[in-house]
Amino acid sequence: MVVSCSFTFGEANYNSLPCRSKTNHERSTGLSDKIVYGHIAGHFDEAPDLKVDTHGADVIEPVWDLLKHAYETHGVFPTLLERDFNIPAMEVLVKEVQRIKAIQAQSIANHQTVFAGQSA
Repeated sequence: MVVSCSFTFGEANYNSLPCRSKTNHERSTGLSDKIVYGHIAGHFDEAPDLKVDTHGADVIEPVWDLLKHAYETHGVFPTLLERDFNIPAMEVLVKEVQRIKAIQAQSIANHQTVFAGQSA
């Protein structure tokens, strides 16, 4: 996931870059008010140890888990599902967007924390 603002992190690169881990999210809570929005996307496995952020595949479970953790750490923020090619049927995209909304709703219900400017 990438967040647009002074502070960025990318969920799609969860396994490829150590700076984009749950630990990094925990260290960066002081920057939560700088988050404008985030995006999540799929990737391509170039090699067993190399994931390329292509925005051309389904979002994988570790990325969904990291999105949940980001909301728990920083509060809920607007999140875009990005798909640049290999675009599936609309039903598939809608299902992924609904999953984002469900994760946001669960985070709000669990902690009653909402990103600045949004209402629960």
